[in-house]
Amino acid sequence: MKNHRVSASIVWKCLLFGLLLSVPSYGAQQSDAKTQTSPGVDSGAARVSGAAPKDAGKPEDQSDTRALAESNQAAVLDAAGGPMELSDVEACVGAWGSSRIHVKVSDLQRWPKSCVTVLDSGLLQIDRQSPHLFAMRRAVRKLAERPLREAVINEQMKRRRQAYKVRQTEQRARDWATAKQLRRAVLRVVPEKGPAAAAALLDVGRRVIRSFMGAELVDLPAALEEYDLIAALSAHESLYALGIRNHDHWRLVDLRPPQKTRQLNRAGRKLTITPELLISGSTGISRPLGNPAKIAEYLAGDQQTKLRRRLERDVKSLLAFYNYGLLHRRVRLRWGFLDEDLGVDWAQPGDPSLHDVLEECRKSGAAVDIVTGSAPSWNEPWSRAMRVKVVSFDYQTITVRSGETRTIRRDEVQAIRHVPQTESPANDKQ
Repeated sequence: MKNHRVSASIVWKCLLFGLLLSVPSYGAQQSDAKTQTSPGVDSGAARVSGAAPKDAGKPEDQSDTRALAESNQAAVLDAAGGPMELSDVEACVGAWGSSRIHVKVSDLQRWPKSCVTVLDSGLLQIDRQSPHLFAMRRAVRKLAERPLREAVINEQMKRRRQAYKVRQTEQRARDWATAKQLRRAVLRVVPEKGPAAAAALLDVGRRVIRSFMGAELVDLPAALEEYDLIAALSAHESLYALGIRNHDHWRLVDLRPPQKTRQLNRAGRKLTITPELLISGSTGISRPLGNPAKIAEYLAGDQQTKLRRRLERDVKSLLAFYNYGLLHRRVRLRWGFLDEDLGVDWAQPGDPSLHDVLEECRKSGAAVDIVTGSAPSWNEPWSRAMRVKVVSFDYQTITVRSGETRTIRRDEVQAIRHVPQTESPANDKQ
């Protein structure tokens, strides 16, 4: 008769019928169960596999081992549905990852209650008339139920995780597109208290600054209607100073310090945290905002030229401060021995953080332009950029390579961008 080859389908079926038959305690457990449900049958014949009665001259563990081996054989043959060679059956058992236990054909022939029949050709076949066949199948199903259920649950969880990642990627893409299309402006209104006397408006996307003095302020509300997001010191108060009561049209970002004071010692000495302190600590800009007394002097003396220049410098400083907070999700407090971070929530869904850009460039190997130190200049913001590739980064430092490997402090990064394909290489020097 033609030899039967072990096929992948047989091995797969065997995983269903015999997944846990290799558990060492299986023979003993089924022996106890069968003895309870089938009185009058001797203990050896009561095994699920139909093992031969225990021989008085053989130890109990040897009989259990034979029962376990024959149970494995029976499960394989039941799954295969036809006769197989003993070597092929053992190969299937070995494919489960269980220990391979050899059984002699003579032993199978001598066991009168076995679920396995030895044909004249020497092949093995499941005995479908055996009274122990149903018990063996029931035991296998019971033992296989839990791992099969876990396999189904694991597969479902895997698919859910994959679907979640797809949805998350799609949502990030939508958020990024929305954030990119936001029309943003930075607003500076003086004086800080009372009705507005002058203002400056910076268009973030077009990098254009407009000033409004005295009677020109009537045109400012209409100009603000062009934008979706307004960043300002005391954003709501600035709009109220302009006579605007309904603020629902805009997303407002308040650039005031996230906390007012910082305790310096146990004696209770406190540091007052001002906008100027945080802007200088984050961007490196000295005198980022105009002195209120000087601004009052310009307003009283109707010195519009000086006031216009001062307000333009103010909104440029506020823009650099806003960009730093967006990039790092925090701002920097530096005073004397202090060098700390204060978290801010200025970012909109889709605004990329420094970590996002670094991780993307590290994975792709793409080059980036990085500006460190003080804030980029207004006219040529990327003139001081280093063109590098990101090697690695952690919470405090970034390791980059451009000819040589160097380390950059993360809190020193003022701006970062992917290398535009149409631009010439940026400066390699800081």
